[in-house]
Amino acid sequence: MFFKRMELNGFKSFADPITIEFTEGMTCIVGPNGSGKSNISDAIRWVLGEQSPKMLRGGKMEEVIFAGTQTRKPKGMAEVTLVVDNSDHILPIDYAEVGITRRMYRSGESEYMINRAPCRLRDIRELIMDTGIGVEGYSIIGQGKISDIISNKMDSRREIFEEAAGIVKYRNKKAETERKLENATQNLARVADIAGELGSRLGGLERESKKAVEYLDIREKYRDVEINIILRNIEAADSKTAAVRQEMDELEARLAEDKRLRDEIEEQIREKRAKAEASSDRLDALRSDITRVTEEIHFVESREELNNERCAALERDRVRLEGELAAAEEKLSRERANAEQIREAIASAISDAEDAKKKAEEKARALRAAEAQLAEKEKALAQERDDQISQINAKIAEIRVSQGKLSARHKLLEELEKAYEGYNGAVRFIMESGTPGLVGAAGDLLKVPRGWELAIETALGGNVQNIICEDEAAAKEAIALLKSRKAGRLTFLPADSIKPGKPAETEDIEGSDGYLGLASERVSCQGGYQNVVEYLLGRVIVCRDLDSALAMSKKSGSLRFVTLEGEHINPAGAITGGSFKNHTGNILSRRAEKERLEKALKEGEKTLAEAQADRARREEAAQKLAEEAEDIRSAAETARKVSSDAYMDANAASLQAKSASDLEERVKAQIRELEGEAASKRSSLSDIDRQKDEIAVFAGEASATLEEKKAEKAALEEAENEAASARRQAASEADALEEDRTRQDSVLYEHQVAKHDAEVRLARFDAQTDTLKEKLWEEFELSYAQAQDRSDPDFVMSRGLKESREYRERLRELGDVNVGAIEEYKAVKERFDFLSQQKADLEQAMEELGAVISDIDSTIKARFKESFNAVVANFESTFTELFKGGHARLSLEDPENPLESAIEIEAQPPGKKLQNMNLLSGGEKTMTAIALMFAVLKAKPTPFCILDEVEAALDEANIDCFARYLNHFDQTQFALITHQKATMEYADALYGVTMPEQGISRVLSLKLGDHFDID
Repeated sequence: MFFKRMELNGFKSFADPITIEFTEGMTCIVGPNGSGKSNISDAIRWVLGEQSPKMLRGGKMEEVIFAGTQTRKPKGMAEVTLVVDNSDHILPIDYAEVGITRRMYRSGESEYMINRAPCRLRDIRELIMDTGIGVEGYSIIGQGKISDIISNKMDSRREIFEEAAGIVKYRNKKAETERKLENATQNLARVADIAGELGSRLGGLERESKKAVEYLDIREKYRDVEINIILRNIEAADSKTAAVRQEMDELEARLAEDKRLRDEIEEQIREKRAKAEASSDRLDALRSDITRVTEEIHFVESREELNNERCAALERDRVRLEGELAAAEEKLSRERANAEQIREAIASAISDAEDAKKKAEEKARALRAAEAQLAEKEKALAQERDDQISQINAKIAEIRVSQGKLSARHKLLEELEKAYEGYNGAVRFIMESGTPGLVGAAGDLLKVPRGWELAIETALGGNVQNIICEDEAAAKEAIALLKSRKAGRLTFLPADSIKPGKPAETEDIEGSDGYLGLASERVSCQGGYQNVVEYLLGRVIVCRDLDSALAMSKKSGSLRFVTLEGEHINPAGAITGGSFKNHTGNILSRRAEKERLEKALKEGEKTLAEAQADRARREEAAQKLAEEAEDIRSAAETARKVSSDAYMDANAASLQAKSASDLEERVKAQIRELEGEAASKRSSLSDIDRQKDEIAVFAGEASATLEEKKAEKAALEEAENEAASARRQAASEADALEEDRTRQDSVLYEHQVAKHDAEVRLARFDAQTDTLKEKLWEEFELSYAQAQDRSDPDFVMSRGLKESREYRERLRELGDVNVGAIEEYKAVKERFDFLSQQKADLEQAMEELGAVISDIDSTIKARFKESFNAVVANFESTFTELFKGGHARLSLEDPENPLESAIEIEAQPPGKKLQNMNLLSGGEKTMTAIALMFAVLKAKPTPFCILDEVEAALDEANIDCFARYLNHFDQTQFALITHQKATMEYADALYGVTMPEQGISRVLSLKLGDHFDID
């Protein structure tokens, strides 16, 4: 026996019908978290009869039905069918393939079927009992079941052993027998009590029975006489009723005709009202079309005016560009002439420079000899001066770089402040609008102690964007401006009317560890406005850290607490914390940083001034040393002057040549610039001509469109007049019909009054007849038809009244009579004899049931002990193989009472002492539970076993060992829900559960061993 396939429709996230084919080997079901893969194991549990919503990971059973998504409607039913191959007839049913179906409707109704034939849940449980595939056994094991095995829940652990021992059906049979025995005991007690009571009643009932016989004879005679009296009275009332009914039939005919006429008038009125309503709807539609066409005409006319203005502007631009182009071409001509003259001057200057250079070289050789002596003496002086001043210059340069960085950051913060960066668009708009009466944003005006910026900004939250204004009039004007420009929404705080809340009571927390103060007492506002500060921060406490804030929040639950690092605790207990990505957007922190930068810039300027003064002093000292060398320098000055004059002549010639060359380059560059400018002007003129052509084309199209729209508007206005006229005519005709209906209502009312009078008389006669007939039933339990069968045609009314009086007198003499005593005596006598026999039968049945329970106990104990011993042996070997050593042991706490005894598990992994399960690590506990599960499977293999992430707590080595061990069970079909790649490697088939559509699971299958061609 094995599972062939499972069909799901509307179960949890499987909104669409799907079929999952199970192979005879190992099937792995994989998928990301939340994809719905565990819903497959839930479906198997559910179809096999699981009744606990918690075991299906839900709150109520209706949650197994697909609940719908944003794009899918919810399902009204969930259905799962599990098809089992029963060719070996392990299941006690004459079918080679068995389909177990469970269906549930959103109304809460459930259906169970076997091979599509309706059945009970009990039938399904009895079918799979002791096969190992029930929801209570070990065929479906998840992480929760693994936890139950290794926990102290002995009931969960015992369920697995009892299912493996095959004693579940015996336990059920024993429980049923015990219920029967208990019922038999209770029945015996009741039978004994009843028999005793009946015996005491028999004597009295016999005497009452004889008296009742005489009473019944006289009552029967009295009954016949009274029935004939009532029948004569009914016949008299019926004759009067017939006359009234004839009168009512005539009135019914008149009323029917009156109602028919009134209905015709009603129908005509409805037709006229409907016609008027239709004309009104058409009138509304036509007016809407007229409005639309009018707006289109205005749009075309305004667009035409705009194009005319644009055409005029383009013509002005064209005239301007033509003038600029002519001027540029004239200037270009002049520059080209200048370039030619400059080239001639360059050639002459180069020739003069070469001659002067030769003369300067001759003078220089004479100068070098004179300067060599001076250079040696100045070298020492220059070296000393450069070493001292260069250090000061480096320090000055470093200060200037630092000042530059601080200044750049300060300028950035100023620009952010001017642009209202960090505020929303509405704040920037309203503050740049110049609306009178606005003081400024709260974030710009509040003065916060240093280090408190983040805390206060956290406390303010969105209120940092609030605008402080002088009065309510300024707020109204600003709000009107925001509305008209659709610039957003803002909160305004009028300084003349804003009222702070109730003062904060801080007596309980003042002096607490970490208490820094009430925010409104430490924060001020530019221009005063302390009432605004009280309104914003009057109930905010600033704390040193989160721990102290939490401690104080428990003492005073009506205040808000913020920490210096920006954590926030509101009065309801919610905690906000974390960090900002940057501080540029934090308004209060940004302003504090700006103030710190201004202070640092002032200190840097002071340091720079001191360094420059030091450099001046050192330069003055160097100057004195230079004067000492001046005398030495004057001796070489004369020689240098001669040489210098020669070089000056040479340099002057070279400079003249270079200057001329530079001038030539500038002229060439200016020529290129003028040529580009002229080309740009020509391109702009072409663009202006193109735009004017486009405007001309649109003007033609707009003129034709305007004529069409005007014609359409005229036609719509004419149709509007026609619809209005039709509506007025229909309303007038409906009003005239209303008057006809009023007259017809009057005639109908008169006939209804007459009919009511006849009905009252008929009701009176009918009530008389009904009273007599009710008397027949109440006194004699006879209907009128039954009473007519007892009518005496020779009955005389006067004689009957006399006999009736005589019979009533005799019945009064007999007094109270228990008429039921006759039958009661017979029944009690028969029941007393019957109960005496039943008592003997129950005593015999109780003896037999006690013997059956004793036999079942012996069978259960023997089977459980046999199975438990097999599991004990398998557990030792399985544990050793999985752990590659070590020892494990199963034991009963009370071996003399195995059916009620707790089952103890002890494990000794390699290198450790034998110890209780609770002392093992999480992975060792899981492996021990898996070893126990495998030991049970060895003792009694189950045809099918689904394992839901049982190896989640194992490492890769243990997962590999676990997956390999599954191959030991050739007779068991495994389905594993897993995330582990090592487990997937051993699978014969893979099912991937995905969720391509939000909330809808899909299944993809792959049979390992299939061949694929990969291009």
